[in-house]
Amino acid sequence: MTSLRPLAVLLATLVVSTAVVATPAAADSNAAVATSVAPTSLTTSSGKTTGAVTRLAAIDGDAITLAPRGSKNYSGFRTYRLPTTVEPTSVTSLTVEATYRGQKRSVQKWTWLAYNWSTKKWFTVGTNSAAQGGATWSHLSFTIAAGDRFVSSAGTVRVSSVASNAKHSAKLDAEAVSVEHTVPPPVVLPPANGTLDYQLGGAYAPASDVDIVSRDRLETPAAGLYNICYVNVLQTQPDQPGQSKTSPPYGTTAWWKKHHPSLLLKNSKGTVIVDTDWNEALFDVRTSAKRTALLSVQKAWFAACATDGFDAVEPDNLDSHLRSKGLITAAQTKAYLALVIPFVHTRGLAIAQKNASDIYRSNGPALGFDFAIAEECERYTECDAYGAYGELLYEIEYTDENPSVTRGGVTKSTFEWACADRGDIHSIILRDRDVVVAGADGYEYLSC
Repeated sequence: MTSLRPLAVLLATLVVSTAVVATPAAADSNAAVATSVAPTSLTTSSGKTTGAVTRLAAIDGDAITLAPRGSKNYSGFRTYRLPTTVEPTSVTSLTVEATYRGQKRSVQKWTWLAYNWSTKKWFTVGTNSAAQGGATWSHLSFTIAAGDRFVSSAGTVRVSSVASNAKHSAKLDAEAVSVEHTVPPPVVLPPANGTLDYQLGGAYAPASDVDIVSRDRLETPAAGLYNICYVNVLQTQPDQPGQSKTSPPYGTTAWWKKHHPSLLLKNSKGTVIVDTDWNEALFDVRTSAKRTALLSVQKAWFAACATDGFDAVEPDNLDSHLRSKGLITAAQTKAYLALVIPFVHTRGLAIAQKNASDIYRSNGPALGFDFAIAEECERYTECDAYGAYGELLYEIEYTDENPSVTRGGVTKSTFEWACADRGDIHSIILRDRDVVVAGADGYEYLSC
């Protein structure tokens, strides 16, 4: 039988819900860490439970009792929630650690099980076979391989205990789940005041002085440069002329209607709410369940950005709630971003605040954004709102909204004033509105 001391060390600093004891990661991209969590809730399926779940947070003699009720033996489970910094797919194994006092296995068998979210079945992980019985506390430890199968997409783990008969009760003084998981390489920020090329209309070879390229997530990153992956996070891609009605292109409004209709925002009449300027439908992020479901689809997009070699993500339409006809609030949008940002970071990617200066004026970095991409902040006198990012502001002005402005008798275009005011500390470019590829009709690009 194992000594109690390792479990006491494991649980000594745990608190319920978000407590973490992590082993420092090595420098390589596949470094592993162990994160231990205490249960956040308990559910009794049969029998009765005496004592609050908080008693399981430490070995201190303050135990819970798992008891039969009449002729019904005990059955119940504890729920664990991983910190948002732990991506469920990164989990390699789980270890359940329990401090148990009860009968020997020969008198009453207690079985520990973990819920397999893939098969939707309970899987036996161990029994009280190592317990001494009587008044002696025993340390039980059960390791589960293929741990990611036992973590839901929302980061939930369930551990159950079931008694073989209704003759005796048992006590748990502590229980924890130690989660072994890999960690991504560290997030790398874009070069301060590095020259940006904004290539959302299509990829092309950047000029020799370009340091940073932003491209759509379906494009290939530019070799040797800092690459930003554009993702339309809160609205769909617009439908395309002549597209198939039975197999619409991935990510378009028609695709979402076919595969995930409940995630599109609708009014009381069931009509999908559309941003008419771009013909993009809005996503519904009003409830926790919808936010979780939306992220479960978009996770693949962010993961692909990392796998393809991008360094950061540019999430667009952070202010889509302003076009929701009052159906979505800023708080609900931020609640979704509170899921997106940590996940992006778990893939080793930085993430930008894209526009929305009036909404995230003071708390963009506090929400977890690493830098800012601002369209036309000089044109609309909003650039000061990104001051918290220091030199990590990347500004795009457009040729069709580049009027001449006179200051103190001096007349310059909006872009020229931006360069004069902040060109020494910020990356500022001038682009055509359609951001077409170099060499195409209408292509415009200047930087300072």
